[in-house]
This record gives sequence, C-alpha cells and structure tokens, in this order.
Amino acid sequence: MATALLSLRDQVIPPTHGPIRLSPDHEIDLVQDEPREVPLRHALVVARGYAGFTGALVLGRGDRTH
Repeated sequence: MATALLSLRDQVIPPTHGPIRLSPDHEIDLVQDEPREVPLRHALVVARGYAGFTGALVLGRGDRTH
C-alpha cells in the first residue's frame, strides 16, 4: 500500500521486478528497468497470503475539484 500511495503522490509507476522474457503471444505492458512517469488517478493493490488469504484495495488521489 505504501508503494501505491507513493506512486500516486509522485505520478510514477515503479518497475516490475522478476520477468526477464515475455511471451510474444500476450500483449502485456509491463514497466521494466526504469520507472514510468504517467498521470495517475487510481492504484490497485492485490495481496495473497498464507492459507488462501486474498485481498484487494483500490486507492485514489482524492484531489477532486468542484
């Protein structure tokens, strides 16, 4: 959650670590090597854990203008 909040604050997507070679059969836009600066409004945090625990949290910037 902390990473998602910092991403929203700084308007940057951190790189994904782990994948080295992507399948050419699937079009997936992974951010690799360097962070990507983009305008962000929302972030999705997904967690999995012991004994089948699964959770999801959607965060938003909260800077609405009326």
